[in-house]
Amino acid sequence: MMRPSLRMPWQSLAAWVAAAAVAAVPTWEQWRLLAEADGGSVYHVSMCRGWPETVALVEALRADLERLHVTAVTWGVPAVAVLAGLLLSVAGKGTAGRRLAGGLALTALVGPLTPVYFDPDGCGRAAMFSGAWVAQVLQCLGIREVCLLVAALLVLAVSGPAHPAGHPAGEGESAAAWRRTAALTVDYLAAVTVLTLATQALGLDGAGLDLGERLLPEPGDTSSEAVVRATLSAPLLFLYAWGGHLLRGRTPGKLLMGLRVAFLEGGGRARRGALRALLFPVLVVMPGFSMLWLFLDGLCALVDPDGRAAHDRFTGGRVVRARRRDAVRGGQAAVS
Repeated sequence: MMRPSLRMPWQSLAAWVAAAAVAAVPTWEQWRLLAEADGGSVYHVSMCRGWPETVALVEALRADLERLHVTAVTWGVPAVAVLAGLLLSVAGKGTAGRRLAGGLALTALVGPLTPVYFDPDGCGRAAMFSGAWVAQVLQCLGIREVCLLVAALLVLAVSGPAHPAGHPAGEGESAAAWRRTAALTVDYLAAVTVLTLATQALGLDGAGLDLGERLLPEPGDTSSEAVVRATLSAPLLFLYAWGGHLLRGRTPGKLLMGLRVAFLEGGGRARRGALRALLFPVLVVMPGFSMLWLFLDGLCALVDPDGRAAHDRFTGGRVVRARRRDAVRGGQAAVS
């Protein structure tokens, strides 16, 4: 029996392996620094207290992005993503290398941009984009960020064109990736606003339960507070996602970015839309396992050749440009 040959040149294989090794360095460095700091934050540079409150939406986004970044680097998600891309490429199933490279570069930038920095000349937060803030961000650029950027460049070097032959421009991975990311950001901010207003209307803000201060629970947090937060926030997020897709085929974020959801197999709009809303965003606010599901969902979107997340695959859906109509197997795709 003949041994199957690799479906890529050895130079590309070497670049993928090198990218995976380099992407693992930030995880090793994170564990080393956390051990030295006894679990303290790596980026915080002051213990000053009494700073003025920031805008609620900005603070919620900052806190959740910081939580995502720290968890991803701590548990080696960048290296796992590169390995997943390598395995798909070796198997000849293709991978969206450019999208993966963008994800690695974004992870490198989020690290130093999201922590709370303090004004060295006073007792308070350094204003974002101020000279003191920029200086401290630059000081926090180190080996982890460099390694992630190098890994991104290696993956990019062995990736195919953004629009393969026969693939129409405008439906390629690059455009879909940034539009979907922007739409998700808009939906996040809208959801935080809705949760904040709901908390205030129910009188829960005075009890110390501010649903709008963040959406994502701490990894592994199954405390009673986390359960209460999920119980209150999950129905609102479900109605936001399912209602938007059911009524107009898109959430406000997708509407702003010119996107919609198409169900490729057709039929069952309400049922498929409800399942999609349960898988995302409801599952990502469930205590205990939500962070794991979020990373698996995002990993699928990064390495999938069509840019489809796990919740898209499970429901037979796909995020497409709103001005296009997708013909699937001789029929028109049903829009949710």
